[in-house]
Amino acid sequence: MIDAKYTHVGIGFAWNKEKVLVVELFSVKPVAITQLTESEDGGVDIRGTMLSSEVGLYAARIVSVKNQKKDIKLVGPPNIQYDKATRNFIISIEGPSDGLFYSDDTKVLEIYIRKQQIDKIQYGVASQERINIAHLELAFRIPMEFLPDPRTVIEDAHDREKEERDLAERRKREQEEKLVREAQKLVRQEEKRKAREERAAAKAAGVDYDSEHYSSAGGAGQSEKSGSKKSRAPPGDQRSVQSPNPNDDKSKSASEMHSIGKAGGHQSSGAEDDDGDMDDDDDGDGIDEITNLNQQ
Repeated sequence: MIDAKYTHVGIGFAWNKEKVLVVELFSVKPVAITQLTESEDGGVDIRGTMLSSEVGLYAARIVSVKNQKKDIKLVGPPNIQYDKATRNFIISIEGPSDGLFYSDDTKVLEIYIRKQQIDKIQYGVASQERINIAHLELAFRIPMEFLPDPRTVIEDAHDREKEERDLAERRKREQEEKLVREAQKLVRQEEKRKAREERAAAKAAGVDYDSEHYSSAGGAGQSEKSGSKKSRAPPGDQRSVQSPNPNDDKSKSASEMHSIGKAGGHQSSGAEDDDGDMDDDDDGDGIDEITNLNQQ
């Protein structure tokens, strides 16, 4: 498949309900047909390239598949234009000729070559020579169908249009992004220019531009933050306020604890008197609890 000597490939498909078969046939041919169309006068226009310089293009013939011995059209060198530099050729078969393309009676195009005295072939020159294919070699054969297929041409045209639109949109987007980058660059350059001018003016006025610019831009905010931090109590003080030393309770005198107990007792009594739901025994219980706390 990748051998460079092969010039053509034929592909065939066959299928049924169970399987699909694909057959590829690789071949080596000295000629390639790139275009097969109907000419303006109803004839046939054939274009292609010779792939070998060791043979000479000599004739083209159209025949019916049912009767290949009868020539429908046969032309030789006078109807061939050949460029020796590019090896491209054009074969013109005059019209009008009806039923050559896509007919019920299938027609085929045959290309013939000659291997001897190829330099003496006179292309495009009128001649009375009678072409005899018996002395020529059949090099190429294809059915009389438009090449390339018009449906493929339409699809290719749509694909090209889509590619062109995509390319145009991509270029437009790239151009817009470039303009944005250039605008951003100009803004940065302008900011730098203004900063240089301000620095030069501050220097001329005997002011330290960097410190002045810093204090005007964010110094005040930093000072406020620093002040707020300094006004806060040290962490140690906060802990002392929030978490009093439990040993302080032990340092209190019994009389102080007794006074606290009395105050608590009076508050409890006041609450009980208001409610009227508790008896006097509860006061004794509160005093016993305070006594126990003093003992501890």
